[in-house]
Amino acid sequence: MRLRHRPVPLAATLLLALLLPPLAIAHDAQNQQIKNVAAGTDPSDAVNVAQMESRDQQVLAAAQKHAEIGDDATLAAAKAHANAGDAATLTASKAYTDTTATQTLNSAKAHTDVKFAAWNDTFTQYQQQVDRRFAQTDRRIDQIGAMGSAMTHMAVNAANGDSAKGRIALGVGAQGGQGAVSIGYGKRIGDRGSFSFGASFSNGESAVGGGFGFDL
Repeated sequence: MRLRHRPVPLAATLLLALLLPPLAIAHDAQNQQIKNVAAGTDPSDAVNVAQMESRDQQVLAAAQKHAEIGDDATLAAAKAHANAGDAATLTASKAYTDTTATQTLNSAKAHTDVKFAAWNDTFTQYQQQVDRRFAQTDRRIDQIGAMGSAMTHMAVNAANGDSAKGRIALGVGAQGGQGAVSIGYGKRIGDRGSFSFGASFSNGESAVGGGFGFDL
């Protein structure tokens, strides 16, 4: 039953009293209760306990739903932030790793290039030294050949003299573009013996020699 602050006809009041549950007022020594109050619909209607509890349940459900939505949003935001942080960390780590690997590779390559360049220079110098030594050896071989040829021809002519004072002879020789000259002295000893000695020269190189011979 609703209590409203407006005039009600007497007949209507009696009819309502017969048809509706009676409005009861319970009281004890300290408290009073109004029972059988219908749910209010207008702004000025009284509100019963059932309406209050229903409204409390609605408010509680709305608050719980709001909290759940907030929790889901917070969880989603935290997850998105964590994923973004992980992605950024992974990207930064990969970039750092790539940069470090590139620097290490470039450093190793530069070090290797320097080492190979040094080895190449050393090998080139060694090869040049070997080439020079071979060229010097070839030149000396040609000089020795030229001096040997000059000494031989000088000795043949020095040993064939019949003069009592002996004989002076000269010889020349050439080999591989190198030339040599020799000079020597020869003399016969008695009717059956002879001796000779001489020296040859070729562009800073020199050699000396001598020999004896007897007729059998």
